[in-house]
Amino acid sequence: QSHRRSVGSGEGAGPPRRPLAIYMVSTAGAMLVAILLQIFCRTTNFGPAELRVAATGVLICTPLAWYGLVTGGWRGIGRLLPTAVPGVILMFAAFLPWMAYMQALFPEAANVFSEQVAERAAGTEGWAVASAHYYLLPLITLTLPWIGFLPGAFAAGWLKRFSGRRRELVYLFLWSAGLVVMLTVSAGKRDHYILP
Repeated sequence: QSHRRSVGSGEGAGPPRRPLAIYMVSTAGAMLVAILLQIFCRTTNFGPAELRVAATGVLICTPLAWYGLVTGGWRGIGRLLPTAVPGVILMFAAFLPWMAYMQALFPEAANVFSEQVAERAAGTEGWAVASAHYYLLPLITLTLPWIGFLPGAFAAGWLKRFSGRRRELVYLFLWSAGLVVMLTVSAGKRDHYILP
């Protein structure tokens, strides 16, 4: 009964607080380690770029996998399949013919895609490598005049007054922070990449 009352009042809605806190701290730590690893490997030329990208992926995905197992979030995947599977099929039905056409039209298309996506992200093959703090200034300038509201927007998911909307707000925060981290970890950076 107390559980029903707390859910009805909005208290306790959303992810369990302790696993969420552990997940957030461990993800932040993993991201920091990933960025430091990228900086170290680039300055010392340690290891191939593919290994650095794989290590970054493992570092960032491990806390997410742990959180999904601990909270049972993986169970929700089954409910997504009826729409996710047709969506994936539709995406490939539109994407693969275009890729095949581009490959037939331009035999070097695969190399261009690899160069523009993988090699640019890894900072190999002569692509310029920007520092980890590259996006700090663009984040400030491109969010004007709303930058004053950003701290409150990021904190909203953890405030009691918004406990009834915690899941949605945490999702939005993770979406925004995840994009920034993904772009920060990537070696090739441009101001306009951060606009979305």
